[in-house]
Amino acid sequence: MNNNYTNRAANAKTGYEAYNIFNQAINDPKAKLNMAFFHTVVCKLCRDDQNRVDLGKRVFQEIKKRKLTLETKNYNKLLFLCTKVGDFTQANYFLDIMKNENKGDLKTANLMVAGYVNHK
Repeated sequence: MNNNYTNRAANAKTGYEAYNIFNQAINDPKAKLNMAFFHTVVCKLCRDDQNRVDLGKRVFQEIKKRKLTLETKNYNKLLFLCTKVGDFTQANYFLDIMKNENKGDLKTANLMVAGYVNHK
């Protein structure tokens, strides 16, 4: 069942469509969801033109609720989602969590700098 949800999210035409699949998946008691699924949903949200930070935060909350481990690349996608629309309050929220978990890399720094340059 997990592959089905991951494939459906990957094939979604919009981030919002992927988010609707996310909602179906988290409400399916038979679904065994992993980070690949959640990462796919966030990637789709990043590709949307609309501000989807609120949806990304909801995905993040579900990841934490399920006690899954986020890697730097997962956090970087969430940061990108925030910085591309200039939501530095939310970006800094994720950045603080990354610092506490000793996550982050050069791409993390580049995302933040590029975001500030593009929105200041």
